[in-house]
Amino acid sequence: MIARLIVDLAKLGVRLGPNGIDRTIPVNVQSGTTYTLQASDNGKILRFTSGSAVTVTVNTAVAVAGFNCLLEQAGAGQIGFDGTATVVNVDSHTKTAGQGAVCALHCSVAGTVNFYGKTAA
Repeated sequence: MIARLIVDLAKLGVRLGPNGIDRTIPVNVQSGTTYTLQASDNGKILRFTSGSAVTVTVNTAVAVAGFNCLLEQAGAGQIGFDGTATVVNVDSHTKTAGQGAVCALHCSVAGTVNFYGKTAA
């Protein structure tokens, strides 16, 4: 089980060193109210600090199998979505739940991105 965890962490670019994790996941901090997801955001944490609602555009160009990132609502502005890709949530939620919420976007089928975590309608 430990070996499997190490392999999974390695796929994310995280390595375990003698003092624990010796590489942090890159963080992309955004302070505005709009952001278009980029292919370079794959595997990153996107931290949104706006006090107003944020719209993240998710286009099919980045919605390719294997794409994933974490979204952190660090400000008061909830994060919602727009764009040409389909964003789905098992509870039909469309945005983050509130300040401090952390959610994930994961694409396993081209053009469709799963949105899960601390979400709201």
